[in-house]
Amino acid sequence: MAKANRECAPTQTDSVICCPLEAVDIECPPPRADRLSNARRNYERYLALARAETQIGNTVGAENYYQHAEHYFRLMSSDRRGT
Repeated sequence: MAKANRECAPTQTDSVICCPLEAVDIECPPPRADRLSNARRNYERYLALARAETQIGNTVGAENYYQHAEHYFRLMSSDRRGT
């Protein structure tokens, strides 16, 4: 992975601190719509895994997946509010 230039002055863009493109060799974070769709996809994936674990009686595994799903649910909620 390439490292950012230490002389880079961070800027605030779309709730993400990012250095100007000319100062870094790394990719910028995906646009807000992409982050939201990725969060939704992961939320649905972990929710399905939690339900599958519940069906086979693994409550500990189900709780683990529900906590992961909740994390992505919160990401979706905060992205929609713009925070």
